[in-house]
Amino acid sequence: MNAPQNLSIASLDMINAASINIIEGNSAVIICSVESFPVSNLTWRHLNVPMNRTSSNNELWLVIPHVTSRDTGVYQCVAENQHGAVEGFITITVEHAPRNLSITSLDTINASSINIIEGNSAVIICSVESFPASNLMWRHLNVPMNRTSSNNELWFVIPHVTSRDTGDYQCVAENEHGAVEGFITITVEYGPRNLSITSLDTINTSSINIIEGNSAVIICSVESFPASNLMWRHLNVPMNRTSSNNELWLVIPHITSRDTGDYQCVAENEHGAVEGFITITVEHAPQNLSITSLDTINASSINIIEGNSAVIICSVESFPVSNLTWRHLNVPMNRTSSNNELWLVIPHVTSRDTGDYQCVAENEHGAVEGFITITVEHAPQNLSFTSLDMINASSINIIEGNSTVIICSVESFPASNLTWRHLNVPMNRTSSNNELWLVIPHVTSRDTGDYQCVAENEHGAVEGFITITVECRDSSKWTVGLLTAGIMLSVFLAGIFILICVRKRKTAMEERVSGTTDIALTPSPPTVKHQGKQNVLITEPRDTTRDTTSEGETPAPRDLSERPVGGDAGHGNPDKPDNLLYTNINFSKLPSGDRTVHRSEDMEYAQIRFQKN
Repeated sequence: MNAPQNLSIASLDMINAASINIIEGNSAVIICSVESFPVSNLTWRHLNVPMNRTSSNNELWLVIPHVTSRDTGVYQCVAENQHGAVEGFITITVEHAPRNLSITSLDTINASSINIIEGNSAVIICSVESFPASNLMWRHLNVPMNRTSSNNELWFVIPHVTSRDTGDYQCVAENEHGAVEGFITITVEYGPRNLSITSLDTINTSSINIIEGNSAVIICSVESFPASNLMWRHLNVPMNRTSSNNELWLVIPHITSRDTGDYQCVAENEHGAVEGFITITVEHAPQNLSITSLDTINASSINIIEGNSAVIICSVESFPVSNLTWRHLNVPMNRTSSNNELWLVIPHVTSRDTGDYQCVAENEHGAVEGFITITVEHAPQNLSFTSLDMINASSINIIEGNSTVIICSVESFPASNLTWRHLNVPMNRTSSNNELWLVIPHVTSRDTGDYQCVAENEHGAVEGFITITVECRDSSKWTVGLLTAGIMLSVFLAGIFILICVRKRKTAMEERVSGTTDIALTPSPPTVKHQGKQNVLITEPRDTTRDTTSEGETPAPRDLSERPVGGDAGHGNPDKPDNLLYTNINFSKLPSGDRTVHRSEDMEYAQIRFQKN
């Protein structure tokens, strides 16, 4: 009789081994045997838990039909009888492919993503379960980063994280039984950066030109995590705001020149802020043209004292810059296409510079113009005298009794005070339109002499003289004039008398029924010659019923030429023809062949012409 001894543990493949490897999924048969008498009680234990027991023939089998990784470990076989006890150990190692891969950081366990603030360090651990140990490897963007075949664990360290480290990372574990992989996403939190401003036509530009009336679309984009709040500003006034996908659009549907200027895009999140600028320049035709001098702003007229200098500035708003031109009397004076400003400089102003000046601004989109009137203030000058009969005379002759009008005019600005003087006595005064009339309704000899016109304003004075000479009337001329008027009046009255007599005779003849039948005119009236002129004698009309006078004689015709009017002719002196007036009578042809005028027929009248000899 003896206690248990020579305990051995063996598998089907090896004898008395201290450990065995079994591929996961296979079966395991392990035999524990001992020598003892009486026979021993044998027991298998795993993790201090009895698995099976026997009191047979000193042998106990441990059968695991389907080995798993959970079966890995130390197994104990205990044999005992009444004389003593003995035990033995065997380690079962289950070989299997990698599994239960986990990725953790120092802050999180088995996370699929982690956020790291830019600038900090990152430590990520990949671990796996496998036997034999797996080869582990980190990959980023499909690029291997480090590798190990140690104790199923691999550390990934980034000492200084940047935004470029953002992305997915892959851990791969493999051994001869298989492979497994896991992923983790690293998101780097950082403030906004790489802000860019683009339009639909240009990318990341600092300025754009837009024609007035068109639309403008400008996009501000930024890189940041988390997403930034974006805001557009113009003239320091917020326009719109968003916190969406790091992009903000600025839309101006109908752009005007007022939209010209700098626009600021601001992006900010909890880690910082960034801003960018773009300049919008609106191309437009010239507008808001203004004309100013050194003393006045945007004036339509200015007064300048003669002799001073004049500086007038024409400025305009336009893009591109305009060509500017000054014009005076439709003549270009100077031209520029510089900075939308053109100076007109007149170093020494004279009265000839008075007038309208035009500033014209034009570019490829249009044109605009403005006007200013320059009025030159100066002392009176160019004083002149005119009358109704002559211009700028220094003396005039006037017949006594006539009227006279003399105009004194001058050039000056402001208008001058004008005064007429005679014998140093002021006659009249005015401050109207640089003109003063001197009117003398009935000139007499006392009006003979020098007349002085004085013109003065705040800038000076000027004077001029004109001499009036009064001519006395000639008595002989008066006599001739009156005589001529009397003669003309007498002739006029005589004509009227003859016309009346002829009309009375015609009426009388028409009223006679059986009386007078016709009137005869001498077919060839005798003539009277006087100094080569022929005068006609007219006979009296005669009654056909009385062909003779009481003595049987025909009445003698009367010679009108023997009855001159005026002068000495009234005394019957034919040798003194001066101032005589003769008659010349033309008769038209009578209608009948016998040269008689019948009562029932029309009568042609005589044409009387008067001629002064």
